[in-house]
Amino acid sequence: MKTCLAALLLTALPAYADELPYLAPAETRYGTLTIGTTTLEGGEAQQVLLDGVPVAGVVDRFVDVRAVAPRPDGDAGDWVLVSMANGGNGCPMMWAFVNVTPAGATATAPFGTCSEGVTNPRTTEEGFLAFDMPSFLPEEEFVTYTYDGNAVSEIVVKRSNDGAVAAGAGDDVTRWIGQHPTAPFADAGERLRFAAIMSDEQIYELAERVGVGDVVVERDGYVVGQGFDPKAGGDITGMWGIRISDGMPFAVFRDTGLAPLGFVTDEDALPQIAEDYMNGN
Repeated sequence: MKTCLAALLLTALPAYADELPYLAPAETRYGTLTIGTTTLEGGEAQQVLLDGVPVAGVVDRFVDVRAVAPRPDGDAGDWVLVSMANGGNGCPMMWAFVNVTPAGATATAPFGTCSEGVTNPRTTEEGFLAFDMPSFLPEEEFVTYTYDGNAVSEIVVKRSNDGAVAAGAGDDVTRWIGQHPTAPFADAGERLRFAAIMSDEQIYELAERVGVGDVVVERDGYVVGQGFDPKAGGDITGMWGIRISDGMPFAVFRDTGLAPLGFVTDEDALPQIAEDYMNGN
């Protein structure tokens, strides 16, 4: 009974929570967890039940028990990790912990970054459970969540350029061909490249502006990525490009009803592909 969630996750599948098993019915020391049906906002939904009794707060279109962590002998409850999904594309999955005790079951408020991934599960020095989740925000590397048996706390880890060197030409540019247009902004060297023409805030805004787009392509001696910000309904768009020969970057912000904004070094001019984009072509 001394197995903890961290040990369960590490033993079973150490990388991503979307590979964790689906356990309901799941046994705890104090009852059986199952998944029952209910309604949510007029539609069919699911909820967690403990011995047939609904657990308050754990309701969504799809609900699943993902791990059960019996606490050390003498501890009051077993800790259960639950995933909740609404079936939409905006935020695929949220999470909650359920503490199952002789008195019943209580759930935390939903938490998460909307990611289905759980990495680096571990037990803290205090005996709490912690793991990391990748963030969908371009300026964040990941978020650490810690559960103490009552509530979940979070620590946001921002991206850092410390120790990085600005990316160069040639292979440093063409490596992005075929990747998603947001991919370069997870790389500190690329962020430093674009720092020659933009502020940090503008770099992360650019990443959001190309959040939905086709893969990066090679065009007219440049590697180019473009897309739009899905939160803005397609009205906020962006393009970035890097010249293969010397690694010089450019970027364009385009907003419906506003004049487009181009970014380039003082000694460089916007290439024709950027001018065409600014003109709506």
